Amino acid sequence: MRLSIRFAVVLACCITAAVRADSAEKEPSENPVEGHTQSGAGTDAAKPSDSKKDGPRAIRIESNNVRVTILPEVGWLALEDIFAKKVRVTEEKYLYVMVSVWNKSNDKKIDFEGWSSNMFMAFAFLKDNLGNRYKLIDFGPNVTYPGKIESASIYPGKGTLEVLIFETPIEKASTFELTLKGKNVGEDTDFVFHFPRSVILDTDEEARRMSVANRIQPFWPRWLSELANC
Repeated sequence: MRLSIRFAVVLACCITAAVRADSAEKEPSENPVEGHTQSGAGTDAAKPSDSKKDGPRAIRIESNNVRVTILPEVGWLALEDIFAKKVRVTEEKYLYVMVSVWNKSNDKKIDFEGWSSNMFMAFAFLKDNLGNRYKLIDFGPNVTYPGKIESASIYPGKGTLEVLIFETPIEKASTFELTLKGKNVGEDTDFVFHFPRSVILDTDEEARRMSVANRIQPFWPRWLSELANC
């Protein structure tokens, strides 16, 4: 339980400072706006080139009311069984994407529904340049990890963080497309991110051998430093 409290405290600090796959039958919107989302009538449409890269790896997309920033990594994960009160590190690597959601509005609250919150319906889609599609990973309702979130009320000038966990990409894939459903943050158009493999940080064997406590502690500060100015 001490570890759960630590998760909550660290996550709260990150929010303040920086703010399943369903089967392939349900696809993203037919006409998503790349590098931009628009929230309906009266919104000034931005061009795909308006997508910003914050620092070496973080990538963000903005609409008039919300800013979404992603930071992808491949590595092992620390998981906590909330009933058994045990923590373990996964035996295999996964692609995990940290997603920062920031409410830019001055007077509107965002009722955020996590993109990985529903194991029966996909809200996030990942594919590569070779046509491979990667499933969201669900470790079950009794397993938690930093960044697992079901929903959140995001007030003006505030943000929240979610971690999306996908299958590990194949080695020959060089570019990726991540689509996040806009309706999860009250937008009419989906968020579509394109990024090369070079922005994905791949943790090494040394990190795998670290104790669980030491593995988790550097996890958030490093992300926070890269997302702080997004």
